[in-house]
Amino acid sequence: TTKDIRITLLHQILITSLTAIALGLAAGTYAITSYASYMVYPNGKPRFYVNLNVINYVLPLILTLGSAVVASMFAFIKIRKLTIIELIKE
Repeated sequence: TTKDIRITLLHQILITSLTAIALGLAAGTYAITSYASYMVYPNGKPRFYVNLNVINYVLPLILTLGSAVVASMFAFIKIRKLTIIELIKE
């Protein structure tokens, strides 16, 4: 049914988004901490300090999931207008 297709699409979007968010946050954390350890003054003092807070992870998570939901709404609108046969063909 169309409902089953929407649920499958929603699961695919959530799995893809959450995987991308986790990989992006891990890579970003690694990149900024590596960069911070590399950027030091000649006397060995760091040029800046990395302060990782929960908000540094929650805000990108919310923004990315929100944009994925908004983008998927357009797909859901298109799915609602098509028949099952047309959905299987695409």
